Amino acid sequence: MSRASLGSSGRVGVLGILLAMVALAALPAGATAKPGRGDSEMRERATIRFQGSNGYRFEVAARAGQGDLLSGFVSVIAKSGPSSVRYLVPGSLASDGSLNVHLPHVGRIAVKFDPTTKTHRRPPARCMGRARVVERGFFRGTIGLHGERDYTTVDRTSARGRVIRSSRKSCGRGTSAERSASGDDTGKKGAFTLLAAGVRKGSLNVLAMKFVLPTRSGTFISAEKRRFREGMLITSEVGVKAGAADFVVPDPGKSKIAELKPPAPFQGTARFELTSPKTSTWRGDLAVELPGVGSTHLAGQSFESTLCQRASCTDTAPGPTGEAADFVAGIFG
Repeated sequence: MSRASLGSSGRVGVLGILLAMVALAALPAGATAKPGRGDSEMRERATIRFQGSNGYRFEVAARAGQGDLLSGFVSVIAKSGPSSVRYLVPGSLASDGSLNVHLPHVGRIAVKFDPTTKTHRRPPARCMGRARVVERGFFRGTIGLHGERDYTTVDRTSARGRVIRSSRKSCGRGTSAERSASGDDTGKKGAFTLLAAGVRKGSLNVLAMKFVLPTRSGTFISAEKRRFREGMLITSEVGVKAGAADFVVPDPGKSKIAELKPPAPFQGTARFELTSPKTSTWRGDLAVELPGVGSTHLAGQSFESTLCQRASCTDTAPGPTGEAADFVAGIFG
C-alpha cells in the first residue's frame, strides 16, 4: 500500500468498513477463512422484519449485551430498491427477548418477543458444540417510526421475527478437497479498479468498483451520506449494479482518467483526473436523491478522490477516503 499512515493511524472509519465489505463480498466463498479451528462466543440475537410506507422494508437486528462493540448497538435498516437508510443506535436485546430503543426524532421500538415455534439446528459436520436454537414468533408492543423528509412511516403493534441462541462451538476448516468443492478460490487474484471520492470530513462519499475474478465479475456504484444525531449514526445510501460502460477506467500505463456515468436513480456524470502525483480533480454534475436527505451533489472542489488499480492507489486523498481505498486495495494486492 502506498500510505504508511494507514497502519499507524488506525483511522479507516465507516467508509473503510463499507469498502471492505464490498471487497470481501466480491471474493469467492471461504476466501477469508483461516486454517485451523475457530471459536464463536455464546450469543443471543434477534431479527425483526416489517413493512413501512412508500415501499420500504425494515429489518431490525439486536444482540444481547456481551461487552463487545456489536452487542452495544441496535441496527435499524429501511430499504426500498437501491435506496436504504441505516440507523445505528445504542441498545441491546434483553434477556427476556424484549427490546426498547429510542431513535431521536425518528421514533421508538419497544417490543417483547412472543415465540410460536422452536427448532434446533445441529452445527456443521466439522463443528463441535450444542445445537443452535431458533425461535420464531412475533414481537409485540410499539413500533412507531417516521423517516426524515417523510421517506417512510411505520405505526404498528406487532411484527414477525426470530431469536437465535447459539452456544460456543469450535470449527475446523476442512480438507483442501472440501474447500475446492465449496468454491474456495483463495489465492487466485483477480483484476479490480476502485474509485473513491468524498468530502474531506468524510460525511459524503462516492464509491465505484469494477472487478474481474475467476468466478465472477461486475460493477458496483454507490453514494452515502452519514450524519450523527444525539448518539445515533444515520447512513443514507443509494447503491446500484452497473454495466461496464457506466464506469470507464484507464488501461494500465495510460493517463489516470476515469469517468462515472451511473444508471438511474443517479443523474449526471463525474470525471476523475490525476493532475499531478499528489493532486486530482473530481468534477461533474453527478447527483442522486438520497432517502431522508434529498437531492445531493456528488462532485466538486470539496471532494478528495483516489483511483486504485489492483494494489496501487493514486496518492491524492490523504484523509479517510484515501486510507479506506488503500485498505481495500491491500485485500486484492
